Amino acid sequence: MVENKSGRMSSIARRLVYIAAATLLVGMAIAIVVVVRAVNRSLVAEENFQAFFHAQQATVAYVEQYDGRWPRSWDHLRAVRPKADFDWVAEHVSFDFAADPDEVVDQTPETFTAIEPDRPCFRIDDLVQSLIDTLRKHRKID
Repeated sequence: MVENKSGRMSSIARRLVYIAAATLLVGMAIAIVVVVRAVNRSLVAEENFQAFFHAQQATVAYVEQYDGRWPRSWDHLRAVRPKADFDWVAEHVSFDFAADPDEVVDQTPETFTAIEPDRPCFRIDDLVQSLIDTLRKHRKID
């Protein structure tokens, strides 16, 4: 440390210590904000994924139960999954009840638009492919 004749830190050294401490505190605050935002985004992504999962599972059950027909309302999905909270699902998912199942079977996970989760959302490609495969099976399309 830089000391003057009386054994105390010089004002320049003291200022450098304050600047270093302030920089450290600002860096820590920024790191905390980044971590909190990342955790929050992850929680939102999980919630949107869960909503999509429930919509997808109910749609698969509906397609299987009604020979490849596409559900036309949340009530149709409630008929196959009466305990599911579709009011909550509807807050996190856009569902095209007017979708043509003959068009859906030609889609891929990348072009699928009949059920779309809010963003952010974790990967849903496998769930989408499962739904498309179920539609193909029940609509006798290879």
